Amino acid sequence: MELVFKATTRGGAHTISVFDDGGIYGGKDRYSIYTDWSTDYADTKDEVLAAIFFAVFDGTRYTKVETDLLGISSRLVDIVKTFDTKYKYLEKEPKGSNARTLYFDIVRCVKNNLREGVPVQDIFNKIDESLLKMGFSKVA
Repeated sequence: MELVFKATTRGGAHTISVFDDGGIYGGKDRYSIYTDWSTDYADTKDEVLAAIFFAVFDGTRYTKVETDLLGISSRLVDIVKTFDTKYKYLEKEPKGSNARTLYFDIVRCVKNNLREGVPVQDIFNKIDESLLKMGFSKVA
């Protein structure tokens, strides 16, 4: 097993680590993704990127990348910055509101599309189109 990605929170309290284990643990999954609270498996870099993106929006912002042999950290930073610029305002809506629920639906949508290898700009364009159709005018 080789460590191919590792990031921590600013103070180092939380860590996400990705190991390339070559799929030796049953099946096709090549990468093992470990966080403080879970383990996930992925077969492609896109799936790893999606899992890390989702972990960022699960309440832990990993800001210090220590190892990145996959070359995904700059993509991740760009995706998170764009996401925050476009949709962060929805997270600030009252808990239980439709807008706040929509925020988490968008997080899952981005994650699922990243897993499938959909180009990032296409993902955001489709979300923006959907939001406009739903009557949201604040799309950055």
